[in-house]
Amino acid sequence: MLDNLGWGKRFLLAIPLGAAVLGWQTYDRSKEAKSTKAEMLQQCGDDKPCVAAVEQHAEVCFKDNYKLGNSSGLRTDAFVKCINDRSGGQFFVVVDEK
Repeated sequence: MLDNLGWGKRFLLAIPLGAAVLGWQTYDRSKEAKSTKAEMLQQCGDDKPCVAAVEQHAEVCFKDNYKLGNSSGLRTDAFVKCINDRSGGQFFVVVDEK
């Protein structure tokens, strides 16, 4: 089917496919950011300094430690360390710091 199309038409066909993939990855990233923050807030419980640290630093730390692409996902230990470091507290345990 694609053999009959020239490179220009193939390129035009690839644009919406690429946009769909990028859109899906962005949606997935946003969904993971929200669920990760919710999990951390749940772990904080009623600890107000912990809640404040997560509220203040989760977004920046997530952006710094999330990678799109083939090996996409959150580097959880680096994310947790980032929140601890930025807040000046030890609210969460870093399991495997490399």
